Amino acid sequence: MEMDLLHPDPLEEAKKHKLKRLIPNPKSFFMDVKCPGCYSIATVFSHAQTVVLCGSCNVMLCQPTGGKCKLTEGCSFRKKRQQQQHELLQQQQQHELLQQQQQHELLQQQQQHEPLQQQRHALLLLFACGAPAVIYQTKP
Repeated sequence: MEMDLLHPDPLEEAKKHKLKRLIPNPKSFFMDVKCPGCYSIATVFSHAQTVVLCGSCNVMLCQPTGGKCKLTEGCSFRKKRQQQQHELLQQQQQHELLQQQQQHELLQQQQQHEPLQQQRHALLLLFACGAPAVIYQTKP
């Protein structure tokens, strides 16, 4: 019996244990649940182990079972996309890149100012030694 190990059947992959899939990942997810009373949205974990109440009107949104939590009647939900998580990661990476660029620019500015500081330091040493006060300007 021949099987394509690189491209398994999606239906068979869904039946496998979370660690025995080609790419190990859990079946759990986060979801936005809309309260039927006040229409506010709460984020709930799909396998929540405690009762989740609405933050504003204290209506029970879901109750735990052995696996996935059971939504109460009238509650609508949608899965949170993993793309949103990727967008957050990308934003964090962009922020880190900006910080690195700013640090690099600061280092360049400091390196440009170092020769001037060295010249000032040398002049101060000359004046401290009693050298004549003649200043020669150099082109930058």
